[in-house]
Parts: sequence; C-alpha cells; structure tokens
Amino acid sequence: MKKYKKILLITLLIIITNLFVHANGIEKFVDVQDEGTVLHYESIYKIANRGIITGYNNGFFEPNKPLSILEYAVILTRTLELERSNFISNSKITPDLPTTHWAYDYVMAAIEHGYISPFSNLLSLHKTVTKNNVEELVSDLGLELVLHVSDEITRGEMSYIVNQILTHKENKKLDMPTLIETSNEKLQFKANASYLYSLLGEYLVDDTPVTNESIALILLDRMKISYPNYDYYNHMIKDTSKGHLIKAFSEGLLEIDPQGYVQPYKELTRDDVYRIVKRLEEPLTVARPQYVERRNIPILMYHEINTLPKNGPTGLYVSKENFSLQLDALQKNGYNTVTMEQVYQHWKNQVPLPENPVVLTFDDAYISHRNFATVELSKRGMVGTFYVIMGEFYLNDPWYVNEQDIKEMYELGMEIGSHTLNHIDSRNTRNAVLLEEYKESKERLETLLGTDIHHFCYPYGASTQYALQTLNELGYRTAVKTTYGKANKNQGYYRLSRIRIFYTDTINAFLNRL
Repeated sequence: MKKYKKILLITLLIIITNLFVHANGIEKFVDVQDEGTVLHYESIYKIANRGIITGYNNGFFEPNKPLSILEYAVILTRTLELERSNFISNSKITPDLPTTHWAYDYVMAAIEHGYISPFSNLLSLHKTVTKNNVEELVSDLGLELVLHVSDEITRGEMSYIVNQILTHKENKKLDMPTLIETSNEKLQFKANASYLYSLLGEYLVDDTPVTNESIALILLDRMKISYPNYDYYNHMIKDTSKGHLIKAFSEGLLEIDPQGYVQPYKELTRDDVYRIVKRLEEPLTVARPQYVERRNIPILMYHEINTLPKNGPTGLYVSKENFSLQLDALQKNGYNTVTMEQVYQHWKNQVPLPENPVVLTFDDAYISHRNFATVELSKRGMVGTFYVIMGEFYLNDPWYVNEQDIKEMYELGMEIGSHTLNHIDSRNTRNAVLLEEYKESKERLETLLGTDIHHFCYPYGASTQYALQTLNELGYRTAVKTTYGKANKNQGYYRLSRIRIFYTDTINAFLNRL
C-alpha cells in the first residue's frame, strides 16, 4: 500500500511540475539555455510563453535567425489581435501563399491593416524584416520606444520588441482593446504617396496626400488601357472632364457616387488607397455600351465668351451668364458633350457614342476660353473642342491664349484642334503658304501637347479643293465650316456644318437650334 502511495505521490508531483512549467514558462529551448550568454533571454521566454513567437518542433528557437515577413505577419497579428474583415476574399493577393497554409489568415490580417505590402509579385514573404519596418510599426502604434536592434531583425530581437511594446502598454495603462483600436484606426489615416508606392512595391519618400486624381495618374502609368473608347464615360461623370480620371473609371479603378461625382481632390485614407490598388488585379465591372448609330449631330459654334461690345457682331459673342445657362440647359435636357474625335470614330469605325451627343466648338482661342469656358465645362464634367491659332502674333496677344493656357486646357480634358498659324483665308492664299499654315500649326500643337492633332477649323469657314486635299494628306480627320446645320458624315469629313450660337439667343431659342 505504501508502495502505491509513493507512486501516486511521484505522479502528482510530475503533473504539478508540468502544470507549473506550462503556467509560468515553457520548457527550455535547446539553444536558449544560458541567460548570461543569450541576448534577449528573458524576452524570448516571456513572449514564447504568450504563444506569440514559438520555437520549432526540434526544440530550437534560433534567436539569431533573421525574421521573415511571413513570421512578422503572424507575430503582429497575434500581438495586436488583428482581425480580418471580409473585403479580401481570394488568393490572388498572395499567390505564393495558398489559402490552405496555416499562416494565411495571419498574413491577410497584417496585409489588410497595412503592415505588409499585399501584391506578391512585389512581395516575398521570405524576405527579411528590417529595422525600418519595426520603427514604422512603433511609430504607427503611437509608442515612444528606443529600439536597440540590428538592421536585419532576428527572432530574438523581435521577442525583445514585442516585449517592449507589451510592457509599454502595461506601464501606460493601455488595455489591449485600445492598442487594437489604434491599429485598426491606422486604416483610416490619411494616405501619403509613400504608402501608395509601398503597396506597389516601390520605395519613395513622399508625404504628398493621395487623392483620386493622383492615384489615377500613378496607377494608369503602370497598366495597359483595355478599353480605348474611355471617353464614352465622360457623360457619366459630373465633376471633372480630365482624361486620366475618365480612364480610371473606365478601367474599373475609380467609382462614382450616385450623383456622378468622382471627387478628384478627395484626400484618401489608407483603406481607400488599399481598395483602389487592389483593383489593379480585380477591377470593378464597368458596363460597355452597344453601338447605336447617331446620324445627325449638332456641332455648336462659339467665338468670344464675353460681354458684347457696342455695335459688336452678335454672332461672335455669347455672354458668360448665358453660356453657363446654356451648359446647364444641355445637361438638364439630356444632351451629352462629345469631342470631334469621338464623332469621327463613331462614323468611321462604329465606336459607340452616348445618346443625344452634341459638340461644343470654340474658334480662335480667346483668353475667355481658358479663363471661363474651360472652367465652366470642366466643373460640370463636360468637354469642348477649341481651335487654336498658333502663330506668334496671336500667342503673344493677351486677348488670346498662350502656350501655357493651351496646355492647361488640354490637361483639363478639352480637345485641341488647329485653326492655322495666322487665321488665313484659304480662298486668298497661295498653295505653298496654305500648306505651311496647315502643317506648321499641327506640328506646333503636337510638340506642345505631346499628342496627335487630328481636327481642323477653317478660318472664315472658307475652304477650297486644295485645302481639303491638304488636310487629308497631313492626317487631319475632320474639318468644320460655318455652314449652318447639323453635321452628318454624308457632308464629308472636311465639310462638316455647325450651328452658330448668338448673343441674343434665349434658352428656348438655344434649345430649338439643336
């Protein structure tokens, strides 16, 4: 009987000893035995006991082994108790880590909270964690810690870092929910360009806020446009006419709100930026239009947008007030502004146009076109075609636009066409001079804007057979006259009619012209 009691006592002692070990520490790691020789000895056991950084199955901890990004993600998720939300749901983001991998959820949580870059063609989960990584972590958590670590973080050093974070939390009397909230709120921090570039796998220090406009420019520069008829969607966006924003919407990168606003200058959070960058791989679905023939298209003709001078020609002026009212009336009555290039592609190549298309053309490029007309169009998400005189006399005259004005108009989404160098009348001009006027004006605009110029407006509405032939040989696609009426392709691409708008037109008279 005494023998059995002795055996039972020994068994109980073993159980109690094991309970004590598991309650107050873990069994010794093979390579972390001596507190005097192993750096961060205490931290390793404290953090291992919490189950945050564990040892390997062979009993080794390997404190001097560089820490991988994968391990870092797991450690952060455990330390900060990160949780995944449901907007990441597929393995495309980390194709080098199967969804069945034990660490998949940990990695995805760290990605979603912005601690590691999500795109695996730019991210290696076996890459070593650096001192910069952990310093950014400490900063993001709002902790004031001085970390004495090497440039490449080891497993032992990460134990020390985690211990410092948790100790600091306890000393500051911060409960874990507060620390978690700080981490989750990180997604709502305003994003800067550095954060955006980090998601793209690029290192660039830039504190500039990220907006819808800037992210569109950056992402479009890194992708191939899949749908060339992106201008079609201009009519759906009501607060900008800038081409790169239209492209970004067409490609499924940006979205519009129910009012049709893309909000170009909205400063984005990290959450916003993350979602948008993710659309490089999973773009939003954008419905593509079907071709419906638009035979007769009104092309409106404007000149100066300003107050009519005493005894001035009413056919060459429209007041600023009336011009704004006319733009509003067009939108209210379902008209959609398009460019001459869109009209050409529609007639020539059956490229879809929105319903009720209308082209707004502006002759001579007065300064009011830049300072008023372009601004009014752009803020409504509307476009116009501006025919510019490119001779030095006009470019240096303050009554007309200069080269900088032309560039700004183009950047705001306006179409730029040629109106010769010196506003010459083709009926009274020698062929050699006419060729120079048509050719040189086109080339100067192309050099200035870095794009092809395909559309032309005859000064005085005058054309000759040689003029038509020259335009064709130089690569122009359309030319507009002053002949009154709606345009259709049967007129010929170099003889398109227009509808002149008068200073005296009421809104009803204006709409009746359409």
